[in-house]
Amino acid sequence: MSGRRHVRSSSPVPRHRGTRRLTLVKLIKPGTIGAAVVAFAALLGLGGTAALWQDSTTIAPSSLRSGAIGVQQAGFDGAGVEYSAGVSQKTTSLVLSNPGSSAADISASASITGSTSLASRVSIRIWSPAGADCAVSTPTGEAGTWAALKGLPTTLAAKSSVTLCLQTTLNDRATDVGASYSAQLTVVASRGSWRSSTTATVTQSLKAITPVSVGTCTGSGPGAYSARFDWPASPMAEPAKSNLRYNVTAGGKTYTPAGEPSGSWTQAQFAGDSARAQIGSGFFEVKIYERVTAANGAVSNGTQVASGWIEIGTGNEEPWARCASGPAPTSVTAKALTCRTPMFQGLQLTIDDPAGYHDQWRYDIVIGSQTITNGLSHYNQTRTLSFNELRALGTGTFDVKVVRGGLTYFTGKIRVAFGIGSCA
Repeated sequence: MSGRRHVRSSSPVPRHRGTRRLTLVKLIKPGTIGAAVVAFAALLGLGGTAALWQDSTTIAPSSLRSGAIGVQQAGFDGAGVEYSAGVSQKTTSLVLSNPGSSAADISASASITGSTSLASRVSIRIWSPAGADCAVSTPTGEAGTWAALKGLPTTLAAKSSVTLCLQTTLNDRATDVGASYSAQLTVVASRGSWRSSTTATVTQSLKAITPVSVGTCTGSGPGAYSARFDWPASPMAEPAKSNLRYNVTAGGKTYTPAGEPSGSWTQAQFAGDSARAQIGSGFFEVKIYERVTAANGAVSNGTQVASGWIEIGTGNEEPWARCASGPAPTSVTAKALTCRTPMFQGLQLTIDDPAGYHDQWRYDIVIGSQTITNGLSHYNQTRTLSFNELRALGTGTFDVKVVRGGLTYFTGKIRVAFGIGSCA
Protein backbone atom coordinates (compact mmCIF):
# COMPACT_ATOMS: atom_id res chain seq x y z
CA MET A 1 0.00 0.00 0.00
CA SER A 2 1.36 3.39 -0.88
CA GLY A 3 -0.69 5.15 1.68
CA ARG A 4 -3.15 6.51 -0.85
CA ARG A 5 -6.75 6.12 0.10
CA HIS A 6 -9.47 5.50 -2.49
CA VAL A 7 -12.89 6.76 -1.64
CA ARG A 8 -15.80 5.26 -3.51
CA SER A 9 -19.18 6.90 -3.67
CA SER A 10 -22.24 4.87 -3.46
CA SER A 11 -24.44 7.40 -5.34
CA PRO A 12 -24.19 8.41 -9.08
CA VAL A 13 -22.54 11.70 -10.11
CA PRO A 14 -25.20 14.33 -11.15
CA ARG A 15 -25.28 15.13 -14.92
CA HIS A 16 -25.41 18.89 -14.64
CA ARG A 17 -24.92 19.54 -18.38
CA GLY A 18 -27.94 17.49 -19.29
CA THR A 19 -30.06 19.22 -16.73
CA ARG A 20 -29.16 22.68 -18.09
CA ARG A 21 -29.90 21.60 -21.69
CA LEU A 22 -33.38 20.42 -20.71
CA THR A 23 -33.99 23.62 -18.81
CA LEU A 24 -33.07 25.72 -21.85
CA VAL A 25 -35.47 23.82 -24.10
CA LYS A 26 -38.25 24.31 -21.58
CA LEU A 27 -37.68 28.09 -21.66
CA ILE A 28 -38.29 28.33 -25.41
CA LYS A 29 -41.86 29.41 -25.96
CA PRO A 30 -43.82 29.97 -29.19
CA GLY A 31 -42.94 33.36 -30.66
CA THR A 32 -39.51 33.49 -28.94
CA ILE A 33 -37.58 31.19 -31.25
CA GLY A 34 -35.37 34.06 -32.45
CA ALA A 35 -34.35 35.04 -28.91
CA ALA A 36 -33.77 31.40 -28.00
CA VAL A 37 -31.49 30.86 -30.99
CA VAL A 38 -29.43 33.89 -29.97
CA ALA A 39 -29.25 32.70 -26.35
CA PHE A 40 -28.22 29.21 -27.42
CA ALA A 41 -25.56 30.60 -29.74
CA ALA A 42 -24.21 32.68 -26.87
CA LEU A 43 -23.91 29.56 -24.70
CA LEU A 44 -21.86 27.93 -27.43
CA GLY A 45 -19.60 30.96 -27.64
CA LEU A 46 -20.64 31.78 -31.22
CA GLY A 47 -21.93 35.30 -30.66
CA GLY A 48 -25.56 36.39 -30.95
CA THR A 49 -26.68 38.52 -33.90
CA ALA A 50 -24.34 37.05 -36.51
CA ALA A 51 -26.09 33.72 -36.33
CA LEU A 52 -29.50 35.31 -36.82
CA TRP A 53 -28.73 36.62 -40.34
CA GLN A 54 -26.99 33.43 -41.49
CA ASP A 55 -29.70 30.99 -40.44
CA SER A 56 -32.49 29.84 -42.74
CA THR A 57 -36.24 30.01 -42.39
CA THR A 58 -39.45 30.07 -44.42
CA ILE A 59 -40.41 33.57 -45.64
CA ALA A 60 -43.90 34.64 -46.62
CA PRO A 61 -44.30 36.09 -50.16
CA SER A 62 -44.94 39.69 -49.10
CA SER A 63 -43.28 40.10 -45.69
CA LEU A 64 -40.80 38.47 -43.34
CA ARG A 65 -42.64 36.95 -40.39
CA SER A 66 -39.78 37.56 -38.00
CA GLY A 67 -40.35 41.30 -38.57
CA ALA A 68 -36.72 41.87 -39.64
CA ILE A 69 -37.32 42.88 -43.31
CA GLY A 70 -40.15 42.74 -45.80
CA VAL A 71 -41.51 44.31 -48.99
CA GLN A 72 -44.98 45.18 -50.23
CA GLN A 73 -46.16 46.88 -53.42
CA ALA A 74 -49.37 48.54 -54.57
CA GLY A 75 -50.52 50.23 -57.77
CA PHE A 76 -48.80 48.16 -60.44
CA ASP A 77 -52.17 46.84 -61.59
CA GLY A 78 -52.90 50.37 -62.84
CA ALA A 79 -50.39 49.84 -65.67
CA GLY A 80 -52.82 47.61 -67.55
CA VAL A 81 -53.80 49.22 -70.87
CA GLU A 82 -55.16 48.57 -74.34
CA TYR A 83 -53.03 50.59 -76.73
CA SER A 84 -54.78 51.95 -79.81
CA ALA A 85 -54.47 54.59 -82.52
CA GLY A 86 -55.10 57.28 -79.91
CA VAL A 87 -53.49 55.65 -76.87
CA SER A 88 -49.74 55.07 -76.72
CA GLN A 89 -48.99 55.64 -73.01
CA LYS A 90 -50.23 54.59 -69.59
CA THR A 91 -49.14 56.18 -66.31
CA THR A 92 -49.82 54.87 -62.82
CA SER A 93 -48.44 55.22 -59.31
CA LEU A 94 -46.36 52.47 -57.73
CA VAL A 95 -45.90 52.30 -53.95
CA LEU A 96 -43.12 50.16 -52.44
CA SER A 97 -42.90 49.69 -48.67
CA ASN A 98 -40.79 47.86 -46.11
CA PRO A 99 -42.93 47.01 -43.06
CA GLY A 100 -40.00 45.32 -41.29
CA SER A 101 -37.83 46.62 -38.48
CA SER A 102 -34.59 46.68 -40.50
CA ALA A 103 -33.48 48.43 -43.67
CA ALA A 104 -33.48 46.30 -46.82
CA ASP A 105 -31.82 46.28 -50.23
CA ILE A 106 -34.36 46.46 -53.07
CA SER A 107 -34.19 44.89 -56.53
CA ALA A 108 -36.85 44.31 -59.18
CA SER A 109 -37.30 42.38 -62.41
CA ALA A 110 -40.08 41.67 -64.88
CA SER A 111 -41.01 38.50 -66.74
CA ILE A 112 -43.14 38.39 -69.89
CA THR A 113 -45.67 35.83 -71.07
CA GLY A 114 -47.49 36.25 -74.37
CA SER A 115 -46.27 38.49 -77.19
CA THR A 116 -42.64 39.22 -76.40
CA SER A 117 -42.45 41.15 -79.68
CA LEU A 118 -45.07 43.63 -78.49
CA ALA A 119 -43.49 43.85 -75.04
CA SER A 120 -40.05 44.57 -76.53
CA ARG A 121 -41.35 47.80 -78.09
CA VAL A 122 -42.62 49.17 -74.78
CA SER A 123 -40.37 51.54 -72.86
CA ILE A 124 -40.80 51.98 -69.09
CA ARG A 125 -39.94 55.15 -67.23
CA ILE A 126 -39.97 55.18 -63.40
CA TRP A 127 -39.41 58.37 -61.43
CA SER A 128 -40.14 60.05 -58.10
CA PRO A 129 -42.89 62.67 -58.57
CA ALA A 130 -42.63 66.16 -57.14
CA GLY A 131 -46.24 65.83 -55.97
CA ALA A 132 -48.64 62.97 -55.35
CA ASP A 133 -50.38 62.97 -58.76
CA CYS A 134 -48.49 61.03 -61.42
CA ALA A 135 -50.98 62.17 -64.07
CA VAL A 136 -49.54 65.70 -63.98
CA SER A 137 -45.96 64.89 -62.98
CA THR A 138 -43.26 65.44 -65.61
CA PRO A 139 -41.28 62.24 -66.27
CA THR A 140 -37.60 62.38 -65.36
CA GLY A 141 -34.67 60.03 -65.60
CA GLU A 142 -33.76 57.45 -68.20
CA ALA A 143 -36.28 55.13 -69.82
CA GLY A 144 -35.80 51.39 -69.44
CA THR A 145 -37.50 48.27 -70.75
CA TRP A 146 -39.22 45.28 -69.22
CA ALA A 147 -35.90 43.48 -69.54
CA ALA A 148 -33.97 46.29 -67.83
CA LEU A 149 -35.99 48.37 -65.40
CA LYS A 150 -34.52 51.71 -64.35
CA GLY A 151 -35.38 54.34 -61.77
CA LEU A 152 -36.25 52.06 -58.85
CA PRO A 153 -34.79 52.70 -55.37
CA THR A 154 -31.97 50.43 -54.22
CA THR A 155 -32.79 50.52 -50.49
CA LEU A 156 -35.78 51.01 -48.23
CA ALA A 157 -35.47 52.07 -44.60
CA ALA A 158 -37.30 50.15 -41.90
CA LYS A 159 -41.03 50.83 -41.74
CA SER A 160 -40.86 53.21 -44.73
CA SER A 161 -42.47 53.51 -48.16
CA VAL A 162 -41.79 55.35 -51.41
CA THR A 163 -44.28 56.50 -54.06
CA LEU A 164 -43.10 56.30 -57.66
CA CYS A 165 -44.62 57.03 -61.05
CA LEU A 166 -44.49 54.28 -63.67
CA GLN A 167 -45.17 55.14 -67.31
CA THR A 168 -45.25 52.64 -70.18
CA THR A 169 -45.02 53.83 -73.79
CA LEU A 170 -45.67 51.73 -76.90
CA ASN A 171 -43.19 53.11 -79.44
CA ASP A 172 -44.52 51.37 -82.55
CA ARG A 173 -48.19 50.63 -83.19
CA ALA A 174 -47.79 49.38 -86.76
CA THR A 175 -47.11 45.72 -85.99
CA ASP A 176 -48.46 43.05 -83.63
CA VAL A 177 -51.96 44.53 -83.95
CA GLY A 178 -54.34 42.53 -81.80
CA ALA A 179 -51.50 40.98 -79.74
CA SER A 180 -51.21 41.06 -75.94
CA TYR A 181 -48.81 40.09 -73.18
CA SER A 182 -48.68 39.88 -69.39
CA ALA A 183 -45.86 41.44 -67.38
CA GLN A 184 -45.14 40.11 -63.89
CA LEU A 185 -43.21 42.51 -61.67
CA THR A 186 -41.19 40.89 -58.87
CA VAL A 187 -39.77 43.14 -56.16
CA VAL A 188 -37.25 41.61 -53.74
CA ALA A 189 -36.10 42.94 -50.36
CA SER A 190 -32.93 41.40 -48.99
CA ARG A 191 -30.45 41.67 -46.16
CA GLY A 192 -27.65 39.19 -45.96
CA SER A 193 -29.20 35.85 -46.86
CA TRP A 194 -32.70 36.89 -45.81
CA ARG A 195 -35.13 37.61 -48.63
CA SER A 196 -38.73 38.72 -49.02
CA SER A 197 -40.50 39.22 -52.33
CA THR A 198 -43.81 40.32 -53.77
CA THR A 199 -45.24 39.98 -57.28
CA ALA A 200 -47.98 41.64 -59.34
CA THR A 201 -49.12 41.15 -62.94
CA VAL A 202 -50.67 43.40 -65.58
CA THR A 203 -51.85 42.80 -69.14
CA GLN A 204 -51.19 45.14 -72.04
CA SER A 205 -52.51 44.74 -75.57
CA LEU A 206 -52.67 46.54 -78.93
CA LYS A 207 -56.18 47.10 -80.21
CA ALA A 208 -57.01 46.11 -83.76
CA ILE A 209 -57.15 49.60 -85.24
CA THR A 210 -59.93 50.68 -87.59
CA PRO A 211 -58.41 52.66 -90.48
CA VAL A 212 -58.66 56.40 -89.90
CA SER A 213 -61.18 58.02 -92.25
CA VAL A 214 -60.46 61.20 -94.16
CA GLY A 215 -63.07 63.68 -93.00
CA THR A 216 -65.14 65.75 -95.39
CA CYS A 217 -64.72 69.51 -95.11
CA THR A 218 -67.23 71.95 -96.63
CA GLY A 219 -67.56 75.71 -96.53
CA SER A 220 -64.57 76.90 -98.56
CA GLY A 221 -64.66 79.86 -100.87
CA PRO A 222 -64.85 83.65 -100.79
CA GLY A 223 -66.96 84.92 -97.93
CA ALA A 224 -66.99 81.56 -96.12
CA TYR A 225 -66.28 82.48 -92.51
CA SER A 226 -66.66 78.95 -91.20
CA ALA A 227 -65.92 75.39 -92.28
CA ARG A 228 -67.78 72.21 -91.33
CA PHE A 229 -65.95 68.96 -90.77
CA ASP A 230 -67.84 65.64 -91.13
CA TRP A 231 -66.72 62.04 -90.55
CA PRO A 232 -68.25 58.52 -90.56
CA ALA A 233 -69.77 57.33 -87.28
CA SER A 234 -67.75 54.79 -85.29
CA PRO A 235 -68.81 51.22 -86.12
CA MET A 236 -70.19 50.13 -82.76
CA ALA A 237 -73.47 48.66 -81.59
CA GLU A 238 -76.17 50.40 -79.56
CA PRO A 239 -76.36 51.53 -76.80
CA ALA A 240 -72.59 52.14 -76.85
CA LYS A 241 -72.92 54.27 -79.99
CA SER A 242 -75.62 56.47 -78.44
CA ASN A 243 -73.40 57.08 -75.39
CA LEU A 244 -70.30 57.78 -77.46
CA ARG A 245 -68.83 61.27 -77.48
CA TYR A 246 -66.06 62.55 -79.75
CA ASN A 247 -63.05 64.75 -79.02
CA VAL A 248 -62.09 67.26 -81.71
CA THR A 249 -58.52 68.53 -81.96
CA ALA A 250 -56.77 70.86 -84.40
CA GLY A 251 -53.03 71.33 -84.36
CA GLY A 252 -52.85 69.24 -81.20
CA LYS A 253 -55.21 71.60 -79.34
CA THR A 254 -58.66 70.62 -78.15
CA TYR A 255 -61.44 72.40 -80.03
CA THR A 256 -64.94 72.69 -78.59
CA PRO A 257 -67.51 73.26 -81.35
CA ALA A 258 -70.90 74.85 -80.72
CA GLY A 259 -72.60 71.43 -80.70
CA GLU A 260 -71.08 68.36 -79.07
CA PRO A 261 -70.43 65.58 -81.62
CA SER A 262 -71.87 62.29 -80.39
CA GLY A 263 -73.30 59.00 -81.57
CA SER A 264 -74.15 59.28 -85.26
CA TRP A 265 -74.11 63.10 -85.22
CA THR A 266 -70.55 63.37 -86.50
CA GLN A 267 -69.80 66.94 -87.46
CA ALA A 268 -67.90 69.89 -86.05
CA GLN A 269 -68.38 73.48 -87.16
CA PHE A 270 -65.21 75.58 -87.20
CA ALA A 271 -66.55 79.11 -86.90
CA GLY A 272 -63.91 81.70 -87.69
CA ASP A 273 -64.10 83.68 -84.46
CA SER A 274 -64.21 80.73 -82.02
CA ALA A 275 -61.72 78.68 -84.04
CA ARG A 276 -59.14 81.44 -84.02
CA ALA A 277 -59.72 82.12 -80.31
CA GLN A 278 -59.28 78.44 -79.36
CA ILE A 279 -56.63 77.33 -81.84
CA GLY A 280 -54.90 80.32 -83.43
CA SER A 281 -54.13 81.21 -87.03
CA GLY A 282 -52.57 79.06 -89.72
CA PHE A 283 -52.89 75.54 -91.13
CA PHE A 284 -53.96 72.82 -88.71
CA GLU A 285 -54.48 69.08 -88.94
CA VAL A 286 -57.87 68.07 -87.58
CA LYS A 287 -58.08 64.77 -85.67
CA ILE A 288 -61.27 63.19 -84.36
CA TYR A 289 -61.08 60.70 -81.45
CA GLU A 290 -63.52 58.55 -79.57
CA ARG A 291 -63.75 60.08 -76.11
CA VAL A 292 -62.63 58.03 -73.10
CA THR A 293 -63.99 59.02 -69.68
CA ALA A 294 -62.29 57.52 -66.62
CA ALA A 295 -64.04 56.56 -63.39
CA ASN A 296 -62.88 59.81 -61.78
CA GLY A 297 -64.33 61.85 -64.65
CA ALA A 298 -61.03 62.56 -66.41
CA VAL A 299 -61.43 62.81 -70.20
CA SER A 300 -58.83 61.59 -72.70
CA ASN A 301 -58.54 60.67 -76.38
CA GLY A 302 -59.37 57.12 -77.38
CA THR A 303 -59.21 55.63 -80.86
CA GLN A 304 -58.69 58.12 -83.68
CA VAL A 305 -61.49 57.84 -86.23
CA ALA A 306 -60.90 60.68 -88.73
CA SER A 307 -58.45 63.34 -89.87
CA GLY A 308 -58.28 66.31 -92.23
CA TRP A 309 -56.99 69.88 -92.57
CA ILE A 310 -58.34 73.40 -92.08
CA GLU A 311 -56.91 76.88 -92.39
CA ILE A 312 -57.83 79.67 -89.97
CA GLY A 313 -57.49 83.18 -91.36
CA THR A 314 -55.38 86.04 -90.15
CA GLY A 315 -56.89 88.84 -92.24
CA ASN A 316 -57.92 92.24 -90.95
CA GLU A 317 -61.58 91.49 -91.57
CA GLU A 318 -63.78 89.12 -89.56
CA PRO A 319 -61.91 85.90 -88.60
CA TRP A 320 -62.50 83.04 -90.96
CA ALA A 321 -61.92 79.31 -91.33
CA ARG A 322 -61.72 77.34 -94.54
CA CYS A 323 -60.94 73.82 -95.70
CA ALA A 324 -57.38 72.95 -96.68
CA SER A 325 -55.94 70.00 -98.54
CA GLY A 326 -52.87 69.76 -96.35
CA PRO A 327 -50.25 71.73 -94.44
CA ALA A 328 -48.98 75.11 -95.57
CA PRO A 329 -46.89 74.80 -98.73
CA THR A 330 -43.14 74.73 -98.29
CA SER A 331 -42.41 75.85 -101.86
CA VAL A 332 -44.32 77.40 -104.78
CA THR A 333 -43.63 78.30 -108.39
CA ALA A 334 -43.72 82.08 -108.58
CA LYS A 335 -45.97 83.74 -111.17
CA ALA A 336 -45.20 86.88 -113.12
CA LEU A 337 -46.35 90.13 -111.55
CA THR A 338 -48.32 92.43 -113.88
CA CYS A 339 -47.10 96.05 -114.02
CA ARG A 340 -48.97 99.07 -115.51
CA THR A 341 -48.14 102.77 -115.77
CA PRO A 342 -51.48 104.54 -116.30
CA MET A 343 -51.62 108.26 -117.00
CA PHE A 344 -51.47 110.54 -113.95
CA GLN A 345 -51.39 107.61 -111.57
CA GLY A 346 -48.66 105.85 -109.69
CA LEU A 347 -47.33 102.46 -110.73
CA GLN A 348 -49.90 99.63 -110.55
CA LEU A 349 -48.96 96.10 -109.50
CA THR A 350 -51.51 93.33 -110.13
CA ILE A 351 -51.68 89.63 -109.26
CA ASP A 352 -53.94 87.11 -110.98
CA ASP A 353 -55.15 84.89 -108.15
CA PRO A 354 -58.50 83.40 -109.17
CA ALA A 355 -57.39 79.79 -108.72
CA GLY A 356 -54.76 77.72 -107.06
CA TYR A 357 -53.86 80.04 -104.19
CA HIS A 358 -56.00 80.55 -101.14
CA ASP A 359 -58.69 83.11 -101.71
CA GLN A 360 -58.47 84.80 -98.32
CA TRP A 361 -54.71 85.13 -98.02
CA ARG A 362 -53.00 88.47 -97.65
CA TYR A 363 -49.68 89.10 -99.42
CA ASP A 364 -46.82 91.45 -98.64
CA ILE A 365 -45.15 93.47 -101.41
CA VAL A 366 -41.37 93.64 -101.04
CA ILE A 367 -39.57 96.28 -103.13
CA GLY A 368 -35.88 96.49 -102.48
CA SER A 369 -35.54 96.90 -98.73
CA GLN A 370 -39.09 98.17 -98.19
CA THR A 371 -42.15 96.07 -97.39
CA ILE A 372 -45.82 96.97 -97.87
CA THR A 373 -47.65 94.69 -95.44
CA ASN A 374 -50.90 93.10 -96.69
CA GLY A 375 -50.53 95.03 -99.93
CA LEU A 376 -52.39 92.49 -102.08
CA SER A 377 -55.09 89.88 -101.55
CA HIS A 378 -57.70 87.87 -103.40
CA TYR A 379 -60.19 90.70 -102.94
CA ASN A 380 -57.73 93.49 -103.76
CA GLN A 381 -55.54 92.11 -106.49
CA THR A 382 -54.20 95.50 -107.62
CA ARG A 383 -52.05 97.84 -105.57
CA THR A 384 -51.07 101.32 -106.79
CA LEU A 385 -47.72 102.67 -105.64
CA SER A 386 -48.11 106.40 -105.05
CA PHE A 387 -45.67 109.16 -106.08
CA ASN A 388 -44.43 109.47 -102.50
CA GLU A 389 -43.90 105.71 -102.15
CA LEU A 390 -41.95 105.62 -105.42
CA ARG A 391 -39.90 108.66 -104.48
CA ALA A 392 -39.00 107.06 -101.16
CA LEU A 393 -37.45 104.17 -103.08
CA GLY A 394 -34.91 106.41 -104.75
CA THR A 395 -33.63 105.94 -108.27
CA GLY A 396 -32.86 102.66 -109.99
CA THR A 397 -34.24 99.28 -111.01
CA PHE A 398 -35.80 97.23 -108.21
CA ASP A 399 -36.85 93.60 -107.82
CA VAL A 400 -40.46 93.24 -106.67
CA LYS A 401 -41.67 90.17 -104.78
CA VAL A 402 -45.12 89.29 -103.51
CA VAL A 403 -44.63 87.01 -100.49
CA ARG A 404 -46.59 85.24 -97.78
CA GLY A 405 -45.23 83.18 -94.91
CA GLY A 406 -41.68 83.46 -96.23
CA LEU A 407 -42.64 82.08 -99.68
CA THR A 408 -42.51 84.11 -102.90
CA TYR A 409 -45.65 83.83 -105.05
CA PHE A 410 -45.15 86.58 -107.66
CA THR A 411 -42.07 88.38 -109.02
CA GLY A 412 -41.30 91.34 -111.29
CA LYS A 413 -39.13 94.45 -111.77
CA ILE A 414 -39.79 98.19 -111.81
CA ARG A 415 -37.73 101.29 -112.65
CA VAL A 416 -37.98 104.43 -110.61
CA ALA A 417 -36.55 107.91 -111.32
CA PHE A 418 -37.48 111.09 -109.49
CA GLY A 419 -40.69 109.59 -108.10
CA ILE A 420 -41.90 108.28 -111.48
CA GLY A 421 -42.18 104.55 -111.99
CA SER A 422 -42.24 102.35 -115.07
CA CYS A 423 -42.33 98.63 -115.70
CA ALA A 424 -38.98 97.02 -116.30
